[in-house]
Amino acid sequence: MPVKTELNKLTDGELDSLLLFALYKMVGNPEYSLLGELAFLLDRRTLIKVLGYFGGTTIKVPTLLEFQTVADALLLYEYVNMEGQDFDKAFSSLTQDKSLSKRDKIKKAYFTICDILKDYELRVE
Repeated sequence: MPVKTELNKLTDGELDSLLLFALYKMVGNPEYSLLGELAFLLDRRTLIKVLGYFGGTTIKVPTLLEFQTVADALLLYEYVNMEGQDFDKAFSSLTQDKSLSKRDKIKKAYFTICDILKDYELRVE
């Protein structure tokens, strides 16, 4: 079958993935090697926005564990600094099922957030 016929059978995500893979092969930069996967995670409109906003930059995506650690630390900040809960009680309620290493990371992230937010006022309206 002609290539055009086969290309017409592709979904938008498959076509975008093919375009990004071709770009990777043309450029030869290993940093481009995973871009084709974005086409299966993002719809075309969002993919175009990501390319428009981040095009030409190198970013490192945090792990899910890193993201969850910061989310837990921010929740701890809310409990302690905004609701006035006791730190130890709030921390233990938040970290019951987490390893000592994860607890230490949450605590470190909490103190970093405290330092970052000390000059800001957070309000829920």
